[in-house]
Amino acid sequence: LSIDAGLDGLLIGIAMAAGPSAGTMLSASLSVEMAFLGLTLATALYGRRSSTSLPSAALGPVCLLVGSFLGGSLASTLSTSPTWLSGLFGFGTSALLFMVAEELLLEAHEEGEHVWWVDIQLYTGFFACLLASKLLE
Repeated sequence: LSIDAGLDGLLIGIAMAAGPSAGTMLSASLSVEMAFLGLTLATALYGRRSSTSLPSAALGPVCLLVGSFLGGSLASTLSTSPTWLSGLFGFGTSALLFMVAEELLLEAHEEGEHVWWVDIQLYTGFFACLLASKLLE
C-alpha cells in the first residue's frame, strides 16, 4: 500500500508539472482508488491494537505526500531540458500503465489464471488513444 501510494504521489507530482488540468484529473482519479484502498486497509486493521494499526494507516498518506513532492521537484528540476522532461513523462505514463495492468488486472483475476490478451488489449487501447490524439492535433 505504501509503495502504491508513493508511486501515485510521484505521478501526481509529475502530472502537475505537465499542466494543472492533468494534475487535477489524475489527483481526482487516484483519490477514488485511494478511498477504496483506505476502506480495505481499515477493514483489515479492524480489531488490532492501535499501536500497530495507527502507524500502518498513516504510512500510506505520508508516502503519497513524499512521492508527490519528489515528483514535482524532479519535474521542475528537469523542466529546462525537454528531453529529460519527456523521459520523465514517459516514465510516469508507463508506471501508471504497469500498475493498472499488473496490479489491478491480476487482483481482479485472483481466482483464475492470468489472461495475457487482456494486457494486450489495454496497451493497444492506450496506444490507439495516443495515436488518435496526435493525428487530431
